[in-house]
Amino acid sequence: MNQIRIVICGLRFGKLYLESLLANEKFYEIIGILGKEGGQSSEIAKFNNIPLYTSVDQLPANIDLACVILRAGVLGGEGINISTELLQKGISVLHEQPVHYKELVECYSIAKRNKSFFGVANFYKYIPSTKKYVNLAILLSKEEKIQYITIECGHQVLYSVIGILLEIVDYKRPFNIEEIIKCKGPFDIVNCRIGSISCIFKIHNEIDSKDPDNFFYLLYRIQVGYCSGELVLEDPSGPILWYSRIFIPHEFKFEEFSKEHHSNIKIISKGNSYSNIFQKEWTKAIVDQIKTMRKMTENSILIDSYMQKELYQSKQWQIITELIGYPREKSFSSEFLIKNKLQEYEFIVNIK
Repeated sequence: MNQIRIVICGLRFGKLYLESLLANEKFYEIIGILGKEGGQSSEIAKFNNIPLYTSVDQLPANIDLACVILRAGVLGGEGINISTELLQKGISVLHEQPVHYKELVECYSIAKRNKSFFGVANFYKYIPSTKKYVNLAILLSKEEKIQYITIECGHQVLYSVIGILLEIVDYKRPFNIEEIIKCKGPFDIVNCRIGSISCIFKIHNEIDSKDPDNFFYLLYRIQVGYCSGELVLEDPSGPILWYSRIFIPHEFKFEEFSKEHHSNIKIISKGNSYSNIFQKEWTKAIVDQIKTMRKMTENSILIDSYMQKELYQSKQWQIITELIGYPREKSFSSEFLIKNKLQEYEFIVNIK
């Protein structure tokens, strides 16, 4: 297999993309970094002995994919401007989420004219536990109809989470918003219905503008309910749990019932440490995502299907974010008081 030739633009979060791809040099070649002279991009390019380009016009002609890990216009960034320039040169683009519906339409039109591909990054779908959870939820839905879905997430990953949700429900329509409860606490509540499935979003809609990428309560937690019980993904990297529905026989006999020793919880897969998540799982997820994007560029039918699904996802994200509004400002403490006391608390509880 020939190496995929890649240029990276945006190294705040894009640095993770760079390191992931450099660790897989057998399959990927970093052709260059697109950034500003004298800044972080310049330093990282020099350190890794990678060419630095300061404009799209300077880029060589042999690029397969550009990873544009910059904010789109919907978040006040200029990333889409760079992506459209790249697409016009016939370079396929993987752009950081979220991307507004109108921006998507524009990028897809340019990509089609120039026989290139435009994709929106969602490496969360490729994290092993999340991928396993989605596949299992779909498998179980063939046995029993999904009764409800509950999702808790930070506003930063809402776009990606909607993509995960739509995979679980096989992109059912319509997607109707039924009720919004906001500004009553850290989480805004969105009650909706996808096809016949009731779905509740609990979105942490606060931000610390001094450090916007930190101090949110969670990434995402998903619960899918069936008649027999509930399948839960506690975090993008697990654990995955099955909670059996409580059922007490009508002819209840305590002695016989207590002898069965059935657990109401089944651990399907365990969680992971943050060090493994950042160093291994996220790295692998990024690599797997780019492999999938490359396959996409080689199949026009896959591209059309992908674009339709992404447009549907973006539209629902746009509707929800407009309804709940911009994140509310809140200053978060950098002290983790409970975390530092947990071992002591566990010791006290066990003694009692």
